[in-house]
Amino acid sequence: MCVINHLPSPEGDCGERMVCMGTESYTGRINRKLSKKLRIVEVAAGREKADLVLKNAVYVNVFSNELCRGDIAVAEGLIVGMGTYSGTSEVDVSGKIVLPGFIDAHIHLESAMVSPQEFVRAVLPHGTTTVVTDPHEIANVMGADGIEYMLQATEDLPVDVRFMLPSCVPATPMDESGAVLDYRTIDSFYDHPRVQGLAEMMNYPGVIGADPMVIEKIVAAQAHHKKIDGHAPGLADADLNAYIAAGVYSDHECSDPADAIAKLERGQFIMIREGTAARNLEALLPLLTPQYADRCMFCCDDKHPSDLLEKGHIDYNVREAIRRGVELNRRRGKHIVTTAIEHAAVLETCKELERQGYEVTYLKPDRAGRVAPEQLAAALRPDTALVSTMLVNNETGAVLPVEAAARAMLEGGLCLEEYLGA
Repeated sequence: MCVINHLPSPEGDCGERMVCMGTESYTGRINRKLSKKLRIVEVAAGREKADLVLKNAVYVNVFSNELCRGDIAVAEGLIVGMGTYSGTSEVDVSGKIVLPGFIDAHIHLESAMVSPQEFVRAVLPHGTTTVVTDPHEIANVMGADGIEYMLQATEDLPVDVRFMLPSCVPATPMDESGAVLDYRTIDSFYDHPRVQGLAEMMNYPGVIGADPMVIEKIVAAQAHHKKIDGHAPGLADADLNAYIAAGVYSDHECSDPADAIAKLERGQFIMIREGTAARNLEALLPLLTPQYADRCMFCCDDKHPSDLLEKGHIDYNVREAIRRGVELNRRRGKHIVTTAIEHAAVLETCKELERQGYEVTYLKPDRAGRVAPEQLAAALRPDTALVSTMLVNNETGAVLPVEAAARAMLEGGLCLEEYLGA
């Protein structure tokens, strides 16, 4: 089925944009999904070979917050099981740790000032595997054609690029822009498999004032079972209640803990932003505690090329949070284990943490510059909160084998929050 959308041009004429949605019937779609699901079950049960198996993995289990062991089976693009599996393709990952990639919860890819392909080349080495982008900037110039271009330009990239549709084009009624996007203009995009919802609702006065043309965009997104991101700096009390009651479920504009906590208390998720144009990580570090951390995520919003190249992407946000002393372990105390030959920046951080009341155990390597796994195991205590040991040193060779470190961590009962620096 093809749907023709009428897009008002700046001159007032109606252009046409055709969106082809395929000819698959409902029954055909159910049968296709059934076939896929049956194969997933067969592979997970071990009756069929997986497409890919990562053999002998030590992996981060994000559900139980621990390091686990086993084969990882992949079928139909999904992880279907951990245990003992065989596959059409098998990769031995002994001595490595398998973990999920980083996600940027909100970014405008245009702010990188390069094509999506070049952006991906920059962030993939930093561990980013998914970004959620709002093509607001290109839509302000090109309208729906800009959104279409971004969807096409991000196909088949090694980073999964998800989309939130621009909610405010133009940004305000006073702005001049290349198009005016009402809910009808963007509605067909919700059928795209990589479109997750409606992007930052910047027109919070329109939401609070119950402007029908603003609210209908939220209602349309909800009709497609999509989420609505927020943008409401400093909103409080009844105005904040109205904004959230309309269906806005997140915010990335918080610059102080009180603002963020007020939104968390009302059910919103908070995106802790550390990008080029705005840097709120330091101010919002108090949110990274057991009470609030599960409803927080990192984002950049805008990231210029120089920042990407010099500092990194979401990995920079994580490193900064650790450097600034975020308590990583939810159930332990203030004991840290590191090595006496760590990088200068790590040792400097440990000295600062000692001044803050932490106790640091410095493992001493042998003459070859190696730390025995038994040393690490013996150093772990019930109140150990952080482990930072070099697993590989380019100058001296292996300091502590990854697999041995993982075994010691497992036997010591340490969880996901323990950080193994490399």
